Amino acid sequence: AVVSTQSTGALVPEKSKERAIWTLDKKTKPTGWDVEWGVEEDTALLVGVYEHGLGSWDQIIDDPKLKLADKVFRGESEGKPKASHLETRSEYLLKNLPKLVTAKSPSKKKKKRGKEEKTSPAKSSSSGAAAAAGRK
Repeated sequence: AVVSTQSTGALVPEKSKERAIWTLDKKTKPTGWDVEWGVEEDTALLVGVYEHGLGSWDQIIDDPKLKLADKVFRGESEGKPKASHLETRSEYLLKNLPKLVTAKSPSKKKKKRGKEEKTSPAKSSSSGAAAAAGRK
C-alpha cells in the first residue's frame, strides 16, 4: 500500500478483495462540482489514494476499477473536479476517515459479549421466574 495504514487509520482494508467491496459508511459533505459526486466516488478516491499514493492523480483517474475517468476534467477544461480538487477532497476524506467509517473492532465486540454474558444468567433466571409464574 502506498498510503500507510497510519494515515488511513487501518480503516481501508489491506487485501485487494476486501477493498473491492469496501465503502464509506456515512455521507460526506457535498462537493459543489460539475459532476455527480458522492460516497461511491469518495470511496473510489480513497482506494485510489491507498493503492497509487496521494498526488498520483493520473494513475488514480486511469485505474479502470475505480471508475473515475468520466468524473474528472483534464487539461485546460473549465469544469470541476480537476487534480487539484481531488487533492483537497482526499485530504478532507483522510482527515475525517474515522468519522466516515464504522470501525469493526473485535476487541470492542468481545467486551460487549462479556457484559452480555454477565447479565445473561440474571435474564435467564428472571425469564425462568416469569415462566414459572405463567404456569401457576
